[in-house]
Amino acid sequence: MTNYAKIYQEAKKAKTMKSLGTKYVQWSDEGQQIVGAYLSHLQLPSRNGGVYNQYLFDTDDGLIKFALGAAVDSEAHEYFERGCVYAITYQGKERSVASGNEFKNFTIEEVGAVEELAANPDKAEGHGQANHEK
Repeated sequence: MTNYAKIYQEAKKAKTMKSLGTKYVQWSDEGQQIVGAYLSHLQLPSRNGGVYNQYLFDTDDGLIKFALGAAVDSEAHEYFERGCVYAITYQGKERSVASGNEFKNFTIEEVGAVEELAANPDKAEGHGQANHEK
C-alpha cells in the first residue's frame, strides 16, 4: 500500500514540492518586473465586451498570472513560447500618437528556453527584445 503522507513528508524535507497556487499581478509601478517561464494563456471576456489574455508564468516567487492590456495583448501572445524565459517590465502609461488613447507600455525581453539556460548559463544575457508601443 502506498503511503502518501510519507511521500509528502519526504518531498517537503527535500524541498522538491511546488505550490500550484497562483498570485495575480496588477501593473501599477513603473519599473515593476516579472521574470519567468511562460506556461500558457487564457482568453477571458473583458468588461467592455471584448476579450483579453491572462498569462501564466512560472517565476522564482511561484506561479504568477497577469494581463498586459489590449494594446500590448494584441501582439504579445504571439511572441511567447512555452518554457521560454522572459523579463517583462512595466514602462508606465503612455498615449498613442495615432489615436490619443492611453495604454500600458511594457518592454518584453526573451532570455531563452529553460533547458538552454540550464545547459548554458551565459545565454541568460538575452537574445531578443520587443518594445510594445502603439
